[in-house]
Amino acid sequence: MLPYYEGMPVPPGYEIVRRPASALLAGGIVGMGISYGTALIVGATQGFDNASGWLAVPIVGPWAAIADRNYDQCNLATVTQARRCASKVVSEVQYITFVAVDGVFQIASSFIILAGAMSARDELLRQDLVHVNVAPGKTGGVDWAVTVQGNL
Repeated sequence: MLPYYEGMPVPPGYEIVRRPASALLAGGIVGMGISYGTALIVGATQGFDNASGWLAVPIVGPWAAIADRNYDQCNLATVTQARRCASKVVSEVQYITFVAVDGVFQIASSFIILAGAMSARDELLRQDLVHVNVAPGKTGGVDWAVTVQGNL
């Protein structure tokens, strides 16, 4: 692989190929997988009740889960009820904070994926070398195929 710049002559044995920024794509996909998977786990632990079913929708789901959630009012007639209410409020704040942070990670990961897809660049790929490719495929009853291509 060699870098290619517009208007540059292509050396013999090379061809111009367009390649995406694979490191950005991989990082974004891993980040999205982790954050979306975490959202699914949180939604499942909530039984997908009280708007936590929105967590199954990537990117916008966390924000819809916060907006659509039913926040019960507490009855504060006794000290015991007030303590129970305070505990419930703390749990709701923790849930909202976690879901909001997860939503930010999903948005950031999607922008990284988009940047990787849009950051494709032209490179020179040498074609006169031997390339060995091992790939799955049905060839004469064999589950794997080995192909060799190029000049020896």
